[in-house]
Amino acid sequence: MSEENKRFVAPCGLHCLDPSCPLLKSSGGSQAKALAIKLDKCVKSNKYENALAAWTAYQGFDKMLKILSTKGGTCEGCISATPAYPDCSVRRCCLSAKKLDFCHQCSDFPCEKFNKLNEENLGRCLNNSQGIKTLGLEDWLRQKNTKRM
Repeated sequence: MSEENKRFVAPCGLHCLDPSCPLLKSSGGSQAKALAIKLDKCVKSNKYENALAAWTAYQGFDKMLKILSTKGGTCEGCISATPAYPDCSVRRCCLSAKKLDFCHQCSDFPCEKFNKLNEENLGRCLNNSQGIKTLGLEDWLRQKNTKRM
C-alpha cells in the first residue's frame, strides 16, 4: 500500500477520499472567501450578535471559512504538514501529544475530544476506526477501494 493512500486517513479515522471530507481537493475557496466577506460585514456591525443563538459556534465556523478562503479550498490530508484544519484538537492530541497514528490506538478511545466530532462524521469515524483496528490499515484501505469500484 502506498504512503500516498495512507496519508489520506486521518487520525480520527476519517477517510479523506470519501465524499465525507469536504476539504480535500474541493473548489470552494472562492465561495468561502465571498461568504467570509459578507459575514464579516454582518459581524462587524454587531447587528446579529444577540440574535444568533449559536454565536459561540460561529467562531469555529468563521475560522474554518477563513481556512477555506486562504487555502483555496484544498487540503492534502490531515496528517500532511499543511492540513486544512491544523488546530483540530483530535489531530493535535493523537499526533502531537500522544504520538499515535490513530485515535483507536489510545487507551482512552473514544475520548471526550473524539466524541465532540460533528454528528455527521462521528459515526463514520467510529466505524472506520473499528475497521482499521480489526483489519489493519492496509487491508481496510484495500476493502474501501474495492467497495468504491
